[in-house]
Amino acid sequence: MDTDDLLNKSVDGIKVDSEASMEIEQESKPQRFMDFPNEYAFRSCPFCIGEIHSIWLRFADDEGKVRQEYPWADRFVCGFPLPEFQRGLKWSTAQKARLIQSIWFNIDIGSYIVTGGASVNGVMSMHSDMVIDGQQRLSAIEDYFADRLAIPDTQGTLRLFSEISPTDQRFFRSRIFSRITVASHDLEYLKNLYNIMAFGGVAHEESERDG
Repeated sequence: MDTDDLLNKSVDGIKVDSEASMEIEQESKPQRFMDFPNEYAFRSCPFCIGEIHSIWLRFADDEGKVRQEYPWADRFVCGFPLPEFQRGLKWSTAQKARLIQSIWFNIDIGSYIVTGGASVNGVMSMHSDMVIDGQQRLSAIEDYFADRLAIPDTQGTLRLFSEISPTDQRFFRSRIFSRITVASHDLEYLKNLYNIMAFGGVAHEESERDG
């Protein structure tokens, strides 16, 4: 007796054939709310700020070379290219200073999102390594590295990054700013992702400030 013979049998007077069995099996499988191709997968890594410093330093030392590698990019932050749909810089000096102080106090500052990178003959593919979320925070870090932002020390004296000791600089660079990488280079998907990240929350009112 073959498999079909076993399936085409009656149980309590009800005939169960192979096609019906397949339908029952499919219905018993849990349905996913959304299905995403592998290219839209995310990968999160707890990178230290020293990694960002290295990328920024390479850009600061030879901006022309980096721009040759990303000929399609007009704007950069910390050495990462920015997409055309990214808004401009919005944070005030005070907001940037608070971000840097948060890093010094080892407060979690979230994560930033970039696309995956791919190159052909030394030129990065379109939309590679683009910052999708985190531009304002990366800009604050860049300003601090570039001595455009001074932060008060424990005595309240404003100090630039270059004015603190090498030990303190290493400590700052050891702080964690996690990077999330999305594999997709599909522009419409990336725009949608940006809109979700940028407009998904509600800004606090000044009256809601505690203290």
